[in-house]
Amino acid sequence: MKQNDISRSMTSTAIFSKDVVKTLVLVQGAFTVVFSRAMAYLLKMISPLQMIFHLPALNFAFPSNSMSMFSNLVPIVNYDLLEGVPAYQDFLELISGMKE
Repeated sequence: MKQNDISRSMTSTAIFSKDVVKTLVLVQGAFTVVFSRAMAYLLKMISPLQMIFHLPALNFAFPSNSMSMFSNLVPIVNYDLLEGVPAYQDFLELISGMKE
């Protein structure tokens, strides 16, 4: 059976598509490995901070320099990273208005 131009074009497109899908699967797998480790590393860093920040609840006496460090890091440990952003406040007001 002779291959005409259309069948050759379809065959080359299928081969190209197969190569593209293989490449995308490999890239997606690499991103998954890299970013899952990065997120795990981030959570491993935050977890000890949460334990440290529960110490003031036990009424330990801390020096003033450590208390200033606590006051700077408490928003990070409490995941309050977006509290000062005006767009976040507008979003919260929008959501609270939808509940009413």
